[in-house]
Amino acid sequence: ADLIKNAKKVVVVSGSGISAAAGLSTYVGGKDGLYEKARKRYKLEKGIDLFGWRFYSERPRDAQKFLAELAVAVQKATPTPTHRALVDLERSGVLMRHITLNIDGLHAQAGASLWDGSDGTTVELHGALREVVDCENGNVYALDDEMLRRIRGGRDAVDGKDAPRDALRVNGSKKRP
Repeated sequence: ADLIKNAKKVVVVSGSGISAAAGLSTYVGGKDGLYEKARKRYKLEKGIDLFGWRFYSERPRDAQKFLAELAVAVQKATPTPTHRALVDLERSGVLMRHITLNIDGLHAQAGASLWDGSDGTTVELHGALREVVDCENGNVYALDDEMLRRIRGGRDAVDGKDAPRDALRVNGSKKRP
């Protein structure tokens, strides 16, 4: 604490441990970790494989359902004192960059500014469960309850037959006003 208290500028790298106090599983937390749960459920050599492109391309419904379960857990979680402390550091001007491996979005929920390539402080290195990428066209949409129901039911989150949705980003680029 003294190191940060006396620092003029800091960079923070955080992982799933920061969200454990919010009731979310860590990735490497032994038998309760997400990697171990994935390894057992999907009979994988390494649980981390569930989060890779190869598993997704071979078993997209399994990957989507697992991520939907995580998204439901994340929706129930609230930022921890650590998330809020990082926001306080950002607002004080001391936090230059926060790089998080987390996909829970609790940093943003706590009020952190998200880095968009030119502005913001927090970099969500692995993305966030609050967004869905349409693999057909690359558009990015805000995850909503209807999408979660579809995914949990073994269907695509975005259906081309639906009424058009507002994209957060079109073809992976930030949507222009």
